[in-house]
Amino acid sequence: MNTVDIISGLIIGGVGSFLAAALMLLARSNSEVMASGLRVCAYAFVIMGMGLSQAALISGPYAEPARLILSLGPILGLLVFGYGFNLVHGVTPNGVRWVACSISAVVLIAAAYLHGERALAVAVAAGCLAYSMVLAVYCWPHLRSRHVLAQRVLGVVILGVIAVSLVRLIQTLVYQGPVRDHLLYVPVSQLWFHALFYGVMPLMTGVMLLSIINAHLAQRLELFVHTDELTKSLSRRGLRTHAPHLIANARKAKREVAVLMLDLDNFKTINDRYGHQFGDVVLYEVAQQLRDELRGEALLSRYGGEEFLALIPVETKTVDTVVAERLRRAVRRLKLRGPAGQPVLITVSIGCSLIGKRTNEQSELDGAIARADQALYDAKAKGRDRVQLNLAIV
Repeated sequence: MNTVDIISGLIIGGVGSFLAAALMLLARSNSEVMASGLRVCAYAFVIMGMGLSQAALISGPYAEPARLILSLGPILGLLVFGYGFNLVHGVTPNGVRWVACSISAVVLIAAAYLHGERALAVAVAAGCLAYSMVLAVYCWPHLRSRHVLAQRVLGVVILGVIAVSLVRLIQTLVYQGPVRDHLLYVPVSQLWFHALFYGVMPLMTGVMLLSIINAHLAQRLELFVHTDELTKSLSRRGLRTHAPHLIANARKAKREVAVLMLDLDNFKTINDRYGHQFGDVVLYEVAQQLRDELRGEALLSRYGGEEFLALIPVETKTVDTVVAERLRRAVRRLKLRGPAGQPVLITVSIGCSLIGKRTNEQSELDGAIARADQALYDAKAKGRDRVQLNLAIV
């Protein structure tokens, strides 16, 4: 009964591998590297499925080639999966290294096959252990994410494969009983566990991989929604999402939050004179200059066409003015040249306000933005290229 169970488990694992391959092929990604990784992972599951499904033939006239494919398929599938898993995460692995591992696996299994079934069983257990450890080493940087649960679960699955393979190798080495067609020389009482493990593991791995891909796509979508495509700064939506957290942290540290509204001076004239393409270059370079001047905890958003909004935790009200002046001078230092090579001076007007210590972060943010916008209007009216304060807290 246990023999039937383990054979059934291996066959189910083969079917699960083919299903996982189909899931990989049905998945879609707009990233060519990720799409390539999905295809490679599909090939890995096909190889694994071809190997495990040979369990159906190990008692018939094709027992010898079936046993050989059963031994080699899961190991090669593991290695190919490791290569594809790295591609899915945007890393192009060293192809020579992975090909060398695959060739060594073929040589190991072929040599053991020539020495008989017991040697083949030892080689399979040792190969599963060694190459699952290789998989863990090269994929582990992608399995430690604190944000994607499926990555951690897949890491546990790989560690489980290593543990099961180690125990299987030890039990195979000490086994003294008759030859077994399925090459699993473990106590009879444990065969049900191996049947369950090999039956569930391939499809579970495929589902985990799809969950990881969905999480990455969700992260990319969030980044796309929250980031201005041209300047790579936060979009207005992104600012609204991240601002409450910044304000709350500043209040815990008993710090003020400076709100700076920045507007490029005479930007319409620049667009009209030098063209919109150069205008885009100006916006990108100004955003980059502002990011270089701001510390990591500050938020910078492209708030409108040529308007930027910065939220900056500060110790005192005087720091608000110092930071704003530093940003104004940084923009003025930009050395940009127009399409004909002529130097173009870029200046910015800045309106400043402060966020008070109230409990309603969103309404206070709106009020601070309105005050900063009024201060910006005053700066424009007074001649541009200047900082204007409105530190009243309503």
